[in-house]
Amino acid sequence: SDTVENEASLQYVRQSLFFSFGEELRFDLKTHELRARNTLTWRPSGRYALRYGVDLESNPVGDIFVNLPRPPKEGEEPLDFGAVDIITTDESFQIVLPGQFLEAELEPLEGLRLIPGLRLDYYTPPEAWSVDARLAVRHALNDASRGACLHCRFCILSRLTTNREV
Repeated sequence: SDTVENEASLQYVRQSLFFSFGEELRFDLKTHELRARNTLTWRPSGRYALRYGVDLESNPVGDIFVNLPRPPKEGEEPLDFGAVDIITTDESFQIVLPGQFLEAELEPLEGLRLIPGLRLDYYTPPEAWSVDARLAVRHALNDASRGACLHCRFCILSRLTTNREV
């Protein structure tokens, strides 16, 4: 309809980061990220809109390999590079980050837009919720230039079923 709009997007990103200095120092990270977003906007007039969206970021496949020299303990003298114990990690991981947001878009004056919003995300790990209140202000200085300001308040809430601190 003229007042309701739905946008959906899907993105796949493969990333790889590798560096090494001999066999003692090696870092190899590979991820396959999947990002999806669906946004529903209701715009009853040109000066007001309400937007709801759902996001999903996921690393369904991730691998990390790290070889690092163990750092000296507090008070110990650094050892020669070859005499240091090597720490090795070789693991696979999976991360899922679902989120939702709700925002309003108000235009009280021509060229001035106020966009208050609220975002809710879930992080695994550490299995915690976050709430993010936002306020964006945009002002059209002229047809070619715009100014913007964004203020966020970020809060992580621990899982409701535990007394664990995050």
